[in-house]
This record gives sequence, C-alpha cells and structure tokens, in this order.
Amino acid sequence: MTSFALTDLSELVRSVTDDATRPDLDETQLDTSMEALGVDSMWLIDLAHRLHKDHGVPFPGQAMVDLATPRLVLDYVNRHRSPR
Repeated sequence: MTSFALTDLSELVRSVTDDATRPDLDETQLDTSMEALGVDSMWLIDLAHRLHKDHGVPFPGQAMVDLATPRLVLDYVNRHRSPR
C-alpha cells in the first residue's frame, strides 16, 4: 500500500473546499495550522468524512481537533488507513 502523501492531501483539501484554484500544499507548510491555510472547522469535518469514506480512516472523538497541521494529518492517516 502506498502512503497517503502531501499531494493527496492537497487534492482532498481542494475538493472539500470546492476551490480548484487552491495551490498545492508544500513541504514548507507541513507545520502550518490548517486554519492558517484557510481550512475552517466545517471543512475539517468534511475532510475527516472523506478520509473515512475513501481510505477507511477512523476519526473518533477529538481526533480531528488534534490534527491541526498537514504533517499531523498525514501521519495519522498513514497510521490508521485501511488497506485497499
């Protein structure tokens, strides 16, 4: 199984924010808060839903609140996703 990469997260963020012009996330933004990147709490909920639906990633309780940066999201997804 290939890992869920920053490019995958960028594509998903564009999809949930419905902003096809949003630039790709890059390595300099790995530790930038999702909020500072323009991803609000409602979009985070959509992101969690899509990650669960498309990749089998569970998001119990506070998990999404604790995943405040792209790096934390990538690490969590790669640890918890279901093999396809």
